[in-house]
Amino acid sequence: MNALESLLVDRGVKFTATHVGLVENDDLNQKKSWLHDEWRVTIELNGKSYSDKYMTGIGHRKLAFGVKNEGRKYYTISGVVAFSDKEACEKNLLLVPHIHLNNDGTIRKEDKGYPKAWEVVCAWLGDANCDMSFESWASEYGYNSDSISYREIYLHCQRIRDGIRRVFGDAMLAELHEAAQDC
Repeated sequence: MNALESLLVDRGVKFTATHVGLVENDDLNQKKSWLHDEWRVTIELNGKSYSDKYMTGIGHRKLAFGVKNEGRKYYTISGVVAFSDKEACEKNLLLVPHIHLNNDGTIRKEDKGYPKAWEVVCAWLGDANCDMSFESWASEYGYNSDSISYREIYLHCQRIRDGIRRVFGDAMLAELHEAAQDC
């Protein structure tokens, strides 16, 4: 358990992640589209909560039982079933990670790739580093300050900053930043 995960557990931060679906969209920094799973994640502490979307690449999915793949082709004993990663996801040959529960509702096991609270909070802490003007922020990250798309990203980062500040408060945010140094 890393320092950030320990701090979140010790403080009793609650975390939920719900799979929204498979998404393929264009990333502003890439020349090609990105196939990924979108999640709705929520942190809660002392009756205050913040929710946002979180994305994981399909590399976090696992092959269904009996499925093998070579490159982008997916096979079963009966032959080729899918000719692309997207088709494999849509046919449930690549499975979304999930939580396995005991009968009493407690977590028995989390699949590898299921979003974890510390991973999400670590990402949010990085995104929330926007206590500056848009022009300064764009310059800091090498973005075009004339871009409406990058302004939208900046505004989303500010919403993340405000949301986690509301839940954790400034003192705990400072502790989280310190604990996040190793994530």
